Amino acid sequence: MNSFHGGFIGEVLLVNSGDRPSGWTVTLSFARGRLSSSWVEGAEQGTASFSDGVFTYRSGVDLAPGASVPLRFHYEKAGSSRPTSCLVGTTECARS
Repeated sequence: MNSFHGGFIGEVLLVNSGDRPSGWTVTLSFARGRLSSSWVEGAEQGTASFSDGVFTYRSGVDLAPGASVPLRFHYEKAGSSRPTSCLVGTTECARS
C-alpha cells in the first residue's frame, strides 16, 4: 500500500466467497524485519502474534458471505515489501 524509508504498510484483502459466515487466520512470513502494528479496517479487531519472522492474525468475528475486510500491517526494516509466504488458513494468498 505504502512504502517509505525503513518500512512499509501492507494489506491482505480477505473475501468470503462462501455461503456461510467464516472466521479466518492470516499467516505472513518475512525473511527479516519487525511488525510494528496491525489492524482490520471496518471490523472488530482480532488477535495478532509475531515470532521469528512470522506474523499471524486471527479474526475477531466471522466474515459474512460476500463480505470483505482489509487486514493492514506496518512492517519496519523488512528489506522487501513482499512476504516470503502468505496464507489465509491453508490457502496461499493471491498476489496483486
